[in-house]
Amino acid sequence: MKSIMKIAVTGLAVGVITLTGCASTSTATNPATSQVIRWDQVVVQDQLRIQLDWSKPMTPGPHPTIILHPGLDSDEHQIRGVADDLVNEGYLVVAVRYKRKINDYFQTTLLPLRETSDFTAALDAIRQNPLVDQDKIAALGFSLGGAHSFLMAAKSPYIKAVATYYPMANFTKWAAEKQESLIGRIIIRFVRWNFNAEADHHNDSYHLKLLQRYSPVNHTDSIKVPVLIVHGENDRIAPLDHSKELHQLLLNNTHTNIRFMVVENAPHAFRFDYSATATQSWRITKTWLQDNLFPRTLAQNASDSNGG
Repeated sequence: MKSIMKIAVTGLAVGVITLTGCASTSTATNPATSQVIRWDQVVVQDQLRIQLDWSKPMTPGPHPTIILHPGLDSDEHQIRGVADDLVNEGYLVVAVRYKRKINDYFQTTLLPLRETSDFTAALDAIRQNPLVDQDKIAALGFSLGGAHSFLMAAKSPYIKAVATYYPMANFTKWAAEKQESLIGRIIIRFVRWNFNAEADHHNDSYHLKLLQRYSPVNHTDSIKVPVLIVHGENDRIAPLDHSKELHQLLLNNTHTNIRFMVVENAPHAFRFDYSATATQSWRITKTWLQDNLFPRTLAQNASDSNGG
């Protein structure tokens, strides 16, 4: 009975965070126009369960690959729309979802990646697939999935580019700012209490260290690949200022292509059909991925146009 109560509390905690807007509701505007082959794969590494949802074009591989990290509790249909649109561009797409073993059950939790090896566990499994072009792998993340994408890029040289929408960039500052309101204090205390109840070795100090480790702003010195950040101007969940801070830190710590785009008036988890600018952001993302995964092709085209 005690374990059942803890599982219920964990689910409630995740539900509270989801209600605050951590889920991604983005969807591609272009419907699938070609056949897509799909299959699922489950990988278990220690206390981590990784769900891999694969989508591939009909053409033979290996394919340039997009690792798609949805937001917490994202709508399956909407994420499939994003995947299908990328498959139509010739990409192999794998959507990644994590669960952590808590009280002997694998459960959805806000911060599932606890150990350093967890950050690249999904990538290690994905790279074993012969359909993956090992030299052309990018990470695309939404909200909490944006943090997962940054953490993966910080810990592995195999990620060649990162594109994120309204990422959770600074969990420590986010938690501190939530304390300014009554409902925010209730949420933060509840989440912290729930985390501490998961295991005997959990405590407030460990929770704070995990928030710091999960924050992309603390990993910018390790992210050396091109980065695209798209954020809504009126985001009340993942503050725009946090992404601005992340953008500036990346500019300071790397010489690669770093791009930042603000979608006017858009809230957190905006749909791509929210406005013309939101729709344009998705077109820019696809062009940006193409440009950064195929740099040699671009250089050759530039040389050809200059008579080289």
